[in-house]
Amino acid sequence: MTVAGLLLAGFGYVGFRLFDLQVTRHEELAQEASRKHEKKIVLPAVRGSILDRNENQLAHSVAAKVVAIDPQCVREQDLKRSKAGRPSMKEELAAVLSEQLGLPRLEIDLKLLDSRRYVVLKRKVLQEETGQLAQILRERKLQGVIFDEDQVRTYPNSALMSHVLGYVNSEGRGMDGVELLMQQELQGQNGWRRTECDRQGREIVVFRNEDFSPTHGYNVMLTLDQVIQSITEQELDKAVQKCLPDGAVAIVTRPSTGEVLAITSRPTFDPMAADKKIETLRNRALTDMIEPGSTYKTVAVAAALDQRIVTLDDRIYCENGKFLYAGRYLNDHEPYGMLTVAEVLMHSSNIGAAKIALLLGKERMHRAMLDFGFGARTFDEGRGRGWPGEIRGVVHPLRDWSKVSITRVAMGHEVGVTPMQMVNAIAAIANGGNLMRPQIIRRVVDGNGRVIREFFPQVRRRVVDPNAAHAMTDALCRVVSMTGTAQKAMVPGFSVAGKTGTAQKVVNGEYVHDQFFSSFCGYFPAEDPALCIYVMFDNPKGKEYYGGAVAAPVFREIAIRTASYLNLRPTQPIVAASDESKGLLRAAGKRRVP
Repeated sequence: MTVAGLLLAGFGYVGFRLFDLQVTRHEELAQEASRKHEKKIVLPAVRGSILDRNENQLAHSVAAKVVAIDPQCVREQDLKRSKAGRPSMKEELAAVLSEQLGLPRLEIDLKLLDSRRYVVLKRKVLQEETGQLAQILRERKLQGVIFDEDQVRTYPNSALMSHVLGYVNSEGRGMDGVELLMQQELQGQNGWRRTECDRQGREIVVFRNEDFSPTHGYNVMLTLDQVIQSITEQELDKAVQKCLPDGAVAIVTRPSTGEVLAITSRPTFDPMAADKKIETLRNRALTDMIEPGSTYKTVAVAAALDQRIVTLDDRIYCENGKFLYAGRYLNDHEPYGMLTVAEVLMHSSNIGAAKIALLLGKERMHRAMLDFGFGARTFDEGRGRGWPGEIRGVVHPLRDWSKVSITRVAMGHEVGVTPMQMVNAIAAIANGGNLMRPQIIRRVVDGNGRVIREFFPQVRRRVVDPNAAHAMTDALCRVVSMTGTAQKAMVPGFSVAGKTGTAQKVVNGEYVHDQFFSSFCGYFPAEDPALCIYVMFDNPKGKEYYGGAVAAPVFREIAIRTASYLNLRPTQPIVAASDESKGLLRAAGKRRVP
C-alpha cells in the first residue's frame, strides 16, 4: 500500500505539473519561448545625402554593419565541444574578433561573460571588413557572432564646408549645421522584421511573419557651390597662415536673391574625426558677435540719404581730426577738414559719420539699425527653424543710449553684429535696397529626384529706396579706388563697391589698442552686383591689421577666381598697371587706413 500510495502521489504530481504547464501557464510559457526564438530585426533607413547647388555630394551614408555577439551561444558551443573532447571555441573566437575589429582582447573577454543574448562589439564597421571577418568565422567554424545592418556617414571633401554641414553622433543623429537643422528630412523612418531564429541566433526565413520596409531619408540640396566654397577656403587659409588671427570668416552671397554660395570659419574641424575640439565647432559667421567698426558707417549714411537729409555732395566739417561732443572726444585717423558725404566714406572719417548720424537723429538711427537686420537672427528655414547656434547680436534700446551713443554707433561701436548680419546689410545696398532672407537650403528631394519641398528667395523688407542705394554704391566705389581706403580690393575688369572696417576689441570692458577686428565687405560688378563678399579677421598679428590691408586683398583673390569660375563678363577695360600706378599701390599699402 505504501508503494502504491507513493506511485499514485507521484503520478498525481506529474499530472498536476502537466496541467499547470500546458493549461494554467500555457500563455506565459508560450510567450517566453517566443521571446527566446523570436527576434525583431531593425531595418535602418538610409540617411539622406546633402548636395551642393550642382548636385555634388557633400555628405552621404554608406552601408555598414553592427558586429554583435551572443555570449550564451558561445557558452553552449563550448559545452558541446567539452563533451566531445574538443578545445574551447571561446579563446579562438576572442582572438579573431580582437584582431579583425581592432578591439582590446580584455574588452571582448568581458563581453563574452555577459548574460544577454545580444552584446554589441562594434558599430559602423564597413562591409569589406565584415566580409573578411565572416569568411574567417565560416572557415574556422566559429559561431555566436551576429551581423546587423548599419551605416556610416561620410564627408567626401573632409573639412570643406564643415561648419555648414555639421556632423552626426554615434546614433546617426545630426548634431550641428544642416545635419541638425534638417534632421527630420534627412533621417527617414526605420523599418523592422519579426522572425524566428535558431539557437545560434540565425534567422529561420520560413518563419518570418512581419516585414516593414524602411522609408529612406530625403536628400537636401544647398545653395552653396562646392567650387566657390573651395576657392573661399583656400584664399582664407593663405591669409590665416600669414597673419595668424585668433579666428577668421569669409562669406560669399548673391545679393539679388540672398543665396549663400560659400561660408567658412576658422579654425575648422573634420566632421568624421572622433576627437573634435569644442573651440573648432563654432561657426563664427553666425555665433560670434563683433563690433563691426567702419563697415557700419554704411548704415548711418544710407539712412541719411534715404531720408533726404544729406546728399553725397553735402560737405561735413570734420574738425581737423578731433571732435568734442557731450564731454567726450572723438578722433579721426587723419586730421580732415571739410569732406563731402562721399569723402566721409571714402576716407572713413569717424567724425564725419558721427555728424551725419547727429543730423539723422537717434530715433531714425536706431530704426535704421533694426531695419537693416541688426539685433535679429538672419536665418529662418521655415517652420520657425533658425540656424543652429545663430545669435541675435546686440542693438541696445534707445533708453540705454548715453548722450554720446549716437556718435559711437555711427562708426560701429556700442553695437554687436554677426558677420552674416553685416554681409546681409551690405547686400541690401547692393541689390537696390531690399533686405533679403539669407538662404542656404535650396530644396528637399526624394531618392528619385522628386521635389518634396522648395525654398525661394524672400524679401524681408525694403530698407532704403533705390535712389539712396545707388548713391551709396557710387560712394562705396570711391572707397575701392586709388584714393580710397580699399585700393587692395580692386578687381581688374570690374567696378567694385565696398567698405573697410577696423574695430578695437573690448577686453574686460575696455577698448584695447593692440587687438582688432579687421574686415572688408564689398560687391561687384557695381553696376549689377552678382556677388557680395565679406572677409573678417579676429585679432590678426603683425604690422598690418587694418581691414584695407589684411581683409581687402583676400576679397580681391576670392573675387578674381570666382568671377573666372562663373564666367562673369568684365564691365571695365582691363589695363595693365603702369609703373606709376604700381608705385601708388605700394604707397597705398603702407598707409594706415581703417
